[in-house]
Amino acid sequence: MEIQKFVMLILSKSLTISRRHRKVTFDVYRQLASLTKYINYGCKFDKYGSCYRRSTPLKRPAMNCCGGCFNNIGYLRIFPSGNYWMPRGEDRLKHLKVYAKHFSDKKVMAGNLDRRLGFWRPGKGCVLPRAYRSSTCLNYACQKSNETSTVWEMTLAKLINGNLQWPIIIEGEECYEGDVVEVMKDWRKQLKTKEKKHGKKD
Repeated sequence: MEIQKFVMLILSKSLTISRRHRKVTFDVYRQLASLTKYINYGCKFDKYGSCYRRSTPLKRPAMNCCGGCFNNIGYLRIFPSGNYWMPRGEDRLKHLKVYAKHFSDKKVMAGNLDRRLGFWRPGKGCVLPRAYRSSTCLNYACQKSNETSTVWEMTLAKLINGNLQWPIIIEGEECYEGDVVEVMKDWRKQLKTKEKKHGKKD
C-alpha cells in the first residue's frame, strides 16, 4: 500500500502516531520485540500457515488468532512518527513505510468466508518483521496458552505490553529504560549458560 494511503487509513481509525510506544521509545520497543524470537510459543502450523490449535479442515487456510488483522491494522494502537533529529537525507518515514509495504487489502478464501489479509499470508503467517508487530500479536493468545513459559519470557511479555513504571525490578536490581534491552540480553545469556550446565530450563 502507498504510504500516503496507509497514513490516511491510520488516521481514519483514530489510531496514534507518536514518538514513543507507551512507556518506551520505539527503538527500545523494537529491540524488545525482536527478543521474542527466543520465546517458545508452542506454535504448530500446517502447510497453509494456519495454527493447528484452532484450524479445522473446513476453514483452511484460516487466519485464526490473526483474524481481523486488516480491520485492526495488526492490532497496533501506536505507530512511529519520524524522528526530526535524524541526519539530513535520512528517511523520516522509513519505519511507517515498513508497515505500508506489507499491508494488503487483497482477499483470500477461508472456507466460505472472504478474509482480508492485513499482514497475514497463507503459507507464511505474519509477514511483518517481528520488531514491528504489536504487543497483542507478540504475546496475547499464544503466550497465555503456553504453560511452560519461563520467568524471562513472562518478564519480556510484560515489558512489551508496556504496563510498567520505571524503574522496574529485574533479578532483584533496579532497571531503567536505557538499560532494559541489555539487561534482558544478559539475563538470557546467564540462563542459557545454566541450561547447558544443568541440562534444564530455569
